[in-house]
Amino acid sequence: MQVIPVLDLLDGHAVRAIRGDRANYRPIQSSLCATSEPLPVARALVAATAAPALYVADLGAIMSREADPSTLAALAASLAHPHAHIGPHSGPFEIWLDAGFADFPSMLAHLSRIVAATGSAQTRIVPVFGSESLRSLDALREAEAAGYAPILSLDHRGRQLIAAPNSRRHCVLPRRGRRA
Repeated sequence: MQVIPVLDLLDGHAVRAIRGDRANYRPIQSSLCATSEPLPVARALVAATAAPALYVADLGAIMSREADPSTLAALAASLAHPHAHIGPHSGPFEIWLDAGFADFPSMLAHLSRIVAATGSAQTRIVPVFGSESLRSLDALREAEAAGYAPILSLDHRGRQLIAAPNSRRHCVLPRRGRRA
């Protein structure tokens, strides 16, 4: 079994994200770390779990506010070799990034800004397309064809799937009781 910790970023802080109530997200308070600064929180999460990846939700980008490529670049640089003294992992460390990608061009532009801010691609960044932002499954196919290994995240509130406005919802998830 793998445990992949999640880091939710908003306004320069790691936040405690509960039930999609974004208006009430506050900087995280954790026994793992004395601060809500993203880098120490990320390092503490990875050290506590010895995970091969960290799922990062850039809530500013997801909420169509301000993306945080500089913090994401710092995370990528900081976590390039997180397990050097923790434990064995066979592949490169990955950041699974959910930044509200609606399509392939927006994903590519966002990842390019992160790589430009780091000066290199030190950590493998895996794009996560959330159903609340994704307009079409074509984005996943395009990302895969370009050499990425995209992840599809099915966003729910209660038992209801959240789909992006103007998305082709039927291609993301068939209705309950129907076969695809």
